[in-house]
Amino acid sequence: MPEHVHVLFWPIETEYKISLIRTALKTPVTRKALPYLRRHAPGFLERLKDEQPNGDVHYRFWQRGGGYDRNVIEPATLFYLIEYIHNNPASRTGCQRHRLDLVQCSLLCRRHSSADSHG
Repeated sequence: MPEHVHVLFWPIETEYKISLIRTALKTPVTRKALPYLRRHAPGFLERLKDEQPNGDVHYRFWQRGGGYDRNVIEPATLFYLIEYIHNNPASRTGCQRHRLDLVQCSLLCRRHSSADSHG
C-alpha cells in the first residue's frame, strides 16, 4: 500500500457532508505538497504522474476515489480504531517499540529505515 494517512475526527455539527470535509483536508495539503515537491524533489513527481486518456498529465497527490469512510458509533470500535491507527506505522515498518508514543515510534522507525537505506 502506498504511503497513506488515517484521519479520525468527531464532527462538531450534527449535519455534515463527508465530501466537504475530505476536500477541506485534501485541497490545502495538495496545494502545498506539489509545489514543494517541484522545488525540492522533482524526481519524485514521476511517482505521482497520472496521464489522462486525452494526453493531459496531472500529478495526483491523493489516490482516486473517496477513501474508506466509516461512521463509528460504538465505543469499542472507536478504541479499536485508535489502537489500529497508533500501531499502523509500527506494524508497517517492523518497529518493535509499539508502546512508545506514536510520534516517537514513527520518528525512530523512519530514522532506522533511513539509516538502512544509506548503507
